[in-house]
Amino acid sequence: IDVSEITRQYMDYIGAVEAMRFELAAEYLVMAATLAEIKSRMLLPRQESEDEEEVDPRAELIRRLQQYERF
Repeated sequence: IDVSEITRQYMDYIGAVEAMRFELAAEYLVMAATLAEIKSRMLLPRQESEDEEEVDPRAELIRRLQQYERF
């Protein structure tokens, strides 16, 4: 996913929802930021750590998307 494409889509979305609640726009911003964070983590080299079990951030994103879909 191209970061500039995410940004363009976000700006288009914000322009379309100006009349809507700011809470919805804020939730969308959090979702876009989460996607950008996941992508950046996947691009970085992994540091192996034996004592720490890494949690997949995609699971939290899926949970949020399912919650968002209910609205």
